[in-house]
Amino acid sequence: MNRSHGRKFSRNSGRGSFDNRGRKLSRSKRSQRLSRGRERNRRDQRRSGTRQRGARTSSTLVSKERIQLESGRLLLIDQFMPANELFREAVEKAGDNLENLEEIVRKFGGEVVKLEPGTYKIARDPFKFFMAIYPETGEFREQELDKSMKAIGTVNVNTRCLALVDLELLNDTEFLKQYSNLWYQGKDKKCRDLLREAGGAVRYGFNRHGDELGVHVFREANRVYLWPTVESSEFVTDEEVEEAAL
Repeated sequence: MNRSHGRKFSRNSGRGSFDNRGRKLSRSKRSQRLSRGRERNRRDQRRSGTRQRGARTSSTLVSKERIQLESGRLLLIDQFMPANELFREAVEKAGDNLENLEEIVRKFGGEVVKLEPGTYKIARDPFKFFMAIYPETGEFREQELDKSMKAIGTVNVNTRCLALVDLELLNDTEFLKQYSNLWYQGKDKKCRDLLREAGGAVRYGFNRHGDELGVHVFREANRVYLWPTVESSEFVTDEEVEEAAL
């Protein structure tokens, strides 16, 4: 995971790919290798009848993670923000006022969506570039996805991971303190585990150098859809998508 805390990303960043002799591959050769690898994996899955982690609908991966939403307010924000000292100070000043918390979240690049309290699942398609959040009792329906829908807001994801949690978690000062301590010790994986233990989830965005995701709400079905507001050729690979579950 990239813990750059808001620094600008360059297209030359990243670990790159190498052949079996240690020589760095060009962009075109890396793309060819990834394409061959994805196709080989799909052939193997069709022959064996097995599937990768989670349940798939076409290329859509349904995460095993669940979001426990008690307040009816879903917080969508970059995974770094709960550790950000300026953000934490602003949250503490807001107190228990959820309306004020929503304004602070938006100032720091996040968004809050009002949904029915309950448990929610997450579906993500790394090839069609969208993420869906919907009730655990329901099923994902791609036909409901309408990319002409107007966004109610955006989420800036600078560290490549999006946190999805109940807004009320921001009132837990002990949680925020523990999260911040772990983050600045370089233990970002433990931070993500902490979010999950608190009833939240963590998912990758789509662009390796950061995302601006539009937030779209289908209120009739109590669902939220996210997809990039700007197209890019630097999207996260299959291998990196799997890393998000670690």
